[in-house]
Amino acid sequence: MNRPRKALLALFCVALNAAYLPRVAAETVNRIVAIVNDDVITTADVVAQVSSFLAESQHAPESEEESVKIHAAVLGQLIEQRLILQDAKKTGVAVSSDEVGNRLKEIRSRFPSEDEYRASLAKTQLSEEQLKEHVRNQLMVQHAVGAKVRAKIFISPQDIADAVRAHPEMAKASERVRASHILVRVTDERPEEKAQERIHAVHRQLVQGADFAQLAKQYSDASNAAEGGSMGWMARGDLLPELDEALFGLPIASYSAPIRSKLGFHIVRVDERSAAHDSNPEETNRAVFQRLYDQKFHDALGQWLTELKRHAYIAVPGEE
Repeated sequence: MNRPRKALLALFCVALNAAYLPRVAAETVNRIVAIVNDDVITTADVVAQVSSFLAESQHAPESEEESVKIHAAVLGQLIEQRLILQDAKKTGVAVSSDEVGNRLKEIRSRFPSEDEYRASLAKTQLSEEQLKEHVRNQLMVQHAVGAKVRAKIFISPQDIADAVRAHPEMAKASERVRASHILVRVTDERPEEKAQERIHAVHRQLVQGADFAQLAKQYSDASNAAEGGSMGWMARGDLLPELDEALFGLPIASYSAPIRSKLGFHIVRVDERSAAHDSNPEETNRAVFQRLYDQKFHDALGQWLTELKRHAYIAVPGEE
């Protein structure tokens, strides 16, 4: 998933992601941090979403100042998400029971066993009915964005040709790799020594011929564990510097030694490589189309959110 799409995922994902992140602090004081029309956002909502964002971005704040900025940004995103959800309900956006059921099955599949799923749900203090409601809300937001924003975006072949002519650098492909990843996080429950033991045990299994994807499903703490650790196509700069350096120095079908980062320990594997000179006109057009689409989507979404905010009551206690 490319960086713009990751950002959009972070913007629209609902607090149900807490179900994947049992380390959210239970002792957090659950106070109101924002009012959006007749709805409220609490500290627990922000903490869960911050944890989800950090897991998706594979980034840990380097200072208290950065942590404060991330929390403020996430609160802003949650306010926007609530506005979209309220609009979806007002305009009668429909979500079928089958859609909700399929998404719940997808969530369950991220856990190795039913017992671990139940334990994680209990730690988040979410009932199954509450999780179901979170899923329905998430789908409503996605449908609303699809109808109000995505459905109105049109990019013609002439748009692509004009963009390439005005900005020839857009047609230049950069080196990319299709990669997979195993992450063992360092946490309060798993200190550095224990995390290091686990990643080295995983690495030994790889050396002995174990399947990378299966080990990722079994041991990885990354959000893509259920997909066998697959990260898709990555360009330089998409990941943490230490992971970038390892990935772009590996031969195809090989994996790295354990790598230490601010998050914990990683093993990365290169599944496929695409050199800059391998691009063809069709790939160039797809790349330019995606850049134009991302820009138009960003602009259209911003305009819609501005309009929603203009007609909403929004209050953040403590702000003037």
